[in-house]
Amino acid sequence: MLSVFSNVVALFMTAPLLALIIIYWITVKVTQNKKKAFHLSVEIGAVVFIFAVHFLITVIWDVSILWIIGLLLIGLAMLIGLVQFKVRGDLEVKRVRKVMMRLNFLLFFFAYIVLFIYGLFERIMA
Repeated sequence: MLSVFSNVVALFMTAPLLALIIIYWITVKVTQNKKKAFHLSVEIGAVVFIFAVHFLITVIWDVSILWIIGLLLIGLAMLIGLVQFKVRGDLEVKRVRKVMMRLNFLLFFFAYIVLFIYGLFERIMA
């Protein structure tokens, strides 16, 4: 059972777009609401893309920057919280988490695409 789980996680890390589609499909079946399923799959997909970007960077440059990604996430959460506090006068942690996960999805999705193309060309040219 542990082997199956580790294989699924490895598949999600190497093919996060496929993981995103599978997560969306499962959440549509569970929630019966496409809008809610989309938002939930984006939030779960953000975590998948964060680790996929980390593994791509590790493969391309043979360096682990997980701590830099962690600092980036903490800084981004602080910035979102500060902006929300300035605009609304109140800090809603649930809203900060939602905005953070959606922003992380966009950021790491595009980072994954760029790194994937860069790594592909680097391997072809080598």
